[in-house]
Amino acid sequence: MGPLAGVSWDEQGPNNQGGRTRALMVDPNDVTGNTVFAGSVSGGLWKTTNINAASPTWTPVNDLLSNLAVISIAYDPTNTQTMYFCTGEGYNNIDNVRGLGVFKSTNGGTTWTQLASTNNSTFHYCQKVLVNSTGVVFVATSSGGLQRSSNGGTTFTKVLGTGLGITGALSNFCYDVELASNGDIYSSLDGSVHKSTNAGVTFAAAQAIGVSGSRIELACAPNDMNYVYAVVESGSAVAGITRTINGGTSWTVRTEPADADPGIPASDFSRTQAWYDLTIAVDPNNKERLFVGGVDL
Repeated sequence: MGPLAGVSWDEQGPNNQGGRTRALMVDPNDVTGNTVFAGSVSGGLWKTTNINAASPTWTPVNDLLSNLAVISIAYDPTNTQTMYFCTGEGYNNIDNVRGLGVFKSTNGGTTWTQLASTNNSTFHYCQKVLVNSTGVVFVATSSGGLQRSSNGGTTFTKVLGTGLGITGALSNFCYDVELASNGDIYSSLDGSVHKSTNAGVTFAAAQAIGVSGSRIELACAPNDMNYVYAVVESGSAVAGITRTINGGTSWTVRTEPADADPGIPASDFSRTQAWYDLTIAVDPNNKERLFVGGVDL
């Protein structure tokens, strides 16, 4: 697999802030698509209203938030003025920054308040925040499994992880949570993938995905509820890519792409940093087209 033909990239920033950028969200309240939020691991939350400009202008939303380790951002589809971001980089990298829970905005991202229910060690390190079509909030945490709130974050309940009696759920490290087009929820613990068909109230046993490993990143096809992909890390390298086309009933291992850089071995596009640098997405217009990313050192 080589670079995409005819595609060029331009730096859009923000380039006047500190920390690794791990979160991006296009503001659904701006019909022009020009407003974008960016979350920095140690630089807080930033915003631009001219992302399509040659040199977008970025400004900090609030430099005095009680925690600036912004990891993931999401909005509520039932009310796009309601937004959430979670904090804390939980991959055990030497320079990780501890978080302090989940923050919420009810005015389109102008002001943010920490959810009191998340001011505890369970939410010190979060991988992702997700909101489904009915406003239910999910947070993937490093020590408390997958957390769920049906009341806008007033309270959270662990719905996936050790201690819930789910066969194969042997970890409280939740790496990812994804939403299928029909509302099903897929989530990965350390080494296992689980599915919920009731909006995350309960999850089934671990699925046999055909690849063994630790970190598992998931991607659901936006145009087909049955297509889900997973990229799996083992021993810091990419162990494989696998896919289901029948909603998790069965999985088939797919071909791993060769790194486009001829200067490194083709067998691991993550350069043995899959434990930290790893991402996956499905083309919203083509369920057969997958994008994966690692790192270029």
